[in-house]
Amino acid sequence: ILDGMVGEINEEQRTQLTLVKSSADHLLSLINDILDISKIEAGKVELSLEEFRLDDAMREVIESFLPIASLKNIKILSNIPEGVTLYSDRRRLKQVLTNLVSNAIKFTDRGSIQIVAKVLNDSNLEVHVIDTGTGIRKEDLGKLFAPFQQVDASLTKHYEGTGLGLHLTKRLVTLMGGNISVESEFGKGSDFTFTIPLRYT
Repeated sequence: ILDGMVGEINEEQRTQLTLVKSSADHLLSLINDILDISKIEAGKVELSLEEFRLDDAMREVIESFLPIASLKNIKILSNIPEGVTLYSDRRRLKQVLTNLVSNAIKFTDRGSIQIVAKVLNDSNLEVHVIDTGTGIRKEDLGKLFAPFQQVDASLTKHYEGTGLGLHLTKRLVTLMGGNISVESEFGKGSDFTFTIPLRYT
């Protein structure tokens, strides 16, 4: 209906239908996160390994966020080496990056999101997602990757979320043979960093 396949709709109808679609997308995302976590915990997730270019995969993720970033007047900046090839799970890498960029945009009301990738010792890929958002208090950092946790409810109560995204992200990075960490300064922003091998073994 939003695509105009059944005829013209007015602005109020478009607003209400957009709300319905947004809610449906949110529920679908929640269901998929729960299913993914359940599969990982049951040992039922196998990586789909393939050779792919890093810059192509990351560019697809970044471009998907440009419209929402533009609406919030947030710049997305990237520094990604060209020609780097990975042997890993392309879909899972994009899922990890999507979760981190989505979170960064959600908790950033002004400034920018930076995505920086670099190769370490010719064997590992390190990716930073840096935002100028609300930041995280030191005492809350330990809760970040636990399931169903949202830190500082007084600050984040107006942000949608289930507290599953970062838990799933950590599980996926671990599954790909890597690790993830965060540095943050409350009120100034956060730097989420994950490292995975260029060639999964």
